[in-house]
Amino acid sequence: MRRVAGTRKGRDRLGRDFAKLWLAQAASNVGDGVYVTALPLLAATLTRDPLPVSAVVFAEWLPWLPFGFLAGALLDRWDRRRVMWVVDAGRLGPPAPFLVAGMLMPAMGLLALRSINRRTIRQALAEVGRTTPTDRSSSYAG
Repeated sequence: MRRVAGTRKGRDRLGRDFAKLWLAQAASNVGDGVYVTALPLLAATLTRDPLPVSAVVFAEWLPWLPFGFLAGALLDRWDRRRVMWVVDAGRLGPPAPFLVAGMLMPAMGLLALRSINRRTIRQALAEVGRTTPTDRSSSYAG
C-alpha cells in the first residue's frame, strides 16, 4: 500500500480545529432542535386551539425576515469565528440558570437525605403509628 504525503494510513485527517467546529455546531443544532420542538409543544399545552399554536410557530420564525439579509451582509465583513463564539455564548446565557439548577438538583437531594437523621425517622414512624388504627378487624366491612 502506497502512502500519500500528509495522510495517516491513507485517510485524511481533518484536524483539531475541525473537531472543535464540528462539536460547537452539533451543540448549537441540538439546542436549536430542542427550542424548535419545545416552543410549539408548550403552546399546545396551554391551548387546544390550533390558531394560537400556529401563531407561536410563525412568531418563532418571524425575526428571520427583517434580520436575515442584514445579518448576512454584516457577517460577510466580520470575523466569522469571533461572531460564532459571541452569538453562541449569547444564546447560552438565558438557559444557563436552568442548566446549573438541573446539575445541582442531585447534590441538593443528597444534602437533604444526609440531613435526615435516625431520630427524625423514628419520630415520623411513631406519628404514622399514632394515626393508623391498631385494630384492623374493625376497618373491614364484613
